[in-house]
Amino acid sequence: MVYDKGMEKILIIAGPTGVGKSDFAELLAEKIDGVIINADQAQLYTHISIGTAKPDWERKPMEHYLFDHINEPKAFSNHAYQKTVREIIQAVQKKGKKAIIVGGSGFYYQSLLFEFGDLTIAPPLIPAAIEPGYPENWEHLKEIDPERAAALHRHDHYRIKRALSIFYTYGILPSKVGMIYKPWAPYTLVHINREKTDLYERINKRTEIMLKQGWINETAELPEPWKDFVCRKKIIGYEDILKYVRGTMDYDLMVKMIQKKTRNYAKKQQTFFKSLTKKIPVTEHIHVTQVNLTLSSVDLYLNHLIKQYIT
Repeated sequence: MVYDKGMEKILIIAGPTGVGKSDFAELLAEKIDGVIINADQAQLYTHISIGTAKPDWERKPMEHYLFDHINEPKAFSNHAYQKTVREIIQAVQKKGKKAIIVGGSGFYYQSLLFEFGDLTIAPPLIPAAIEPGYPENWEHLKEIDPERAAALHRHDHYRIKRALSIFYTYGILPSKVGMIYKPWAPYTLVHINREKTDLYERINKRTEIMLKQGWINETAELPEPWKDFVCRKKIIGYEDILKYVRGTMDYDLMVKMIQKKTRNYAKKQQTFFKSLTKKIPVTEHIHVTQVNLTLSSVDLYLNHLIKQYIT
């Protein structure tokens, strides 16, 4: 495996929402003189903090990057994330610090470890790529690439848009694009988990705490473009709170819906990360390790992690 010149090992902390990734990463950063790089899409944005469980990063002793990074309601692509993170890590390592990437957005992690195999030989942009207004729906994808459309549910809007973006950006059929494992730095990936009951209790309790911290006011005071954005991006909780604010959902049902959606999201994250780690060929410079924080002492595990995989 050939890595970018001069790149030292990075640490990747993955796991479901509510599992305790941020606290774990900060404890690790204190022990190894590390910095925290955000890999949670929702925490990129200003205006939404309580509902995204964004850490109070400006008050932390270690440096934090990519929190409150975007000040307008627009998407931040996997490619943009990969490019930005690479630049941050190069700058961080020049200062002699360890880079720790932590968050729950699986496709951001995937962008750090895999590349689209055929895109490097793709033709230049075709004219339609720069014309706004092309429909981002399953029927349109079916017209362009029936094979890829057949593999997707017609309501899987994220992957439909992603497939259309590949076609309109590179001029090739998304069904012909394969993922190639190509990390650009050696790394240790730590997959954090908890027992199901423990994790779900944490999620339920965290929802209640976030609401007490002012999540409803945060949502109600969002400018209209941001309200549309959080609903369109399906950032958990905000749409349900808006229904409560607008009088179409009562408080107790709102809480239950947020908790349920968060638990379901955690389950999907677990499935994604398990699938991702199975695709990673472990080598001399690549390590994948797992820890169950319900059954393990965090401090003991951190010491083991540092001794075994970092130093």
